[in-house]
Amino acid sequence: MRQPAESPKRAPRGTFDWLIAAYYRSADFHALKASTQAVYRGVLEPFRAKHGFGPVGEMKARHIRAIMDGMIDRPHAANRLLKLLRQLMRLAILEELRADDPTIGIRPFSSKSDGFKPWSWEQIDAFRNHHPHGSKPRLALELLLNTGARRGDVVLLGRQNMTPDGKLHYVQSKTGTPATPPILPELQAEIDALPKGQMLFLVTEHGRPHSVKAFGNWFRKQCKAAGIPKGYSAHGLRKACAIRLADARCTTHEIMAITGHKTLSEVQRYTSGADRVRAAESATAKLTSKSTRRTKNG
Repeated sequence: MRQPAESPKRAPRGTFDWLIAAYYRSADFHALKASTQAVYRGVLEPFRAKHGFGPVGEMKARHIRAIMDGMIDRPHAANRLLKLLRQLMRLAILEELRADDPTIGIRPFSSKSDGFKPWSWEQIDAFRNHHPHGSKPRLALELLLNTGARRGDVVLLGRQNMTPDGKLHYVQSKTGTPATPPILPELQAEIDALPKGQMLFLVTEHGRPHSVKAFGNWFRKQCKAAGIPKGYSAHGLRKACAIRLADARCTTHEIMAITGHKTLSEVQRYTSGADRVRAAESATAKLTSKSTRRTKNG
């Protein structure tokens, strides 16, 4: 496909520049959460920079496969791009820029990854030992670990979300699902260490809310300072929270009430390891009991 050095200020109709701009103006795009829009732009803009001047009608399946093959080391990113290209092709057909969808038949990369890595207790202890009580990084860790909130919600949590019965109540920005995690002692201790007049729990050095991206970058630096390996993120603490609740034998519905997950399958994916451990322990206990009875009766 043809690629210019840069896109024109007014993209000609029929180019990917024009199509992506049309997608951004569409009702489908505006119906998305702001955080999702930002993610989609982050996927489409690099594609647009490389292929924006290319004519939509000339894209073939082999072009898409070649682009994806160039991202083989980033299978999740490649699959996300394929998903968005499917949406662009549907819009292109509606706009009569082409009659077919070249993404049909292209399979996403398989991935054996379970997604974000959950933090181990050793890593959590290492972070706590490096960042002492009363520090902002320590508060961030306790918020993420104890609430299971996403970055986009953590940066907005504050005293306004605290309830008289010792919980935090908020509505998730991504899904619109309510979440009501209890304020556990380790989190309460960090909240109590904040200045009395500070409403938001986490603020910048200028006293302003963090953007989601800036918070993620800042927290990664705090992880690096504590010796936490690359690949363990804020979202990994959300997963650790769900696993922690599963280890405490909370039901799936109880976990959903705290983390705000929308479907049972999401929680079951997070907690499958704990479920397997409990099943193995139960099976071992039954076998041990049966073996003991045989020995006594023998």
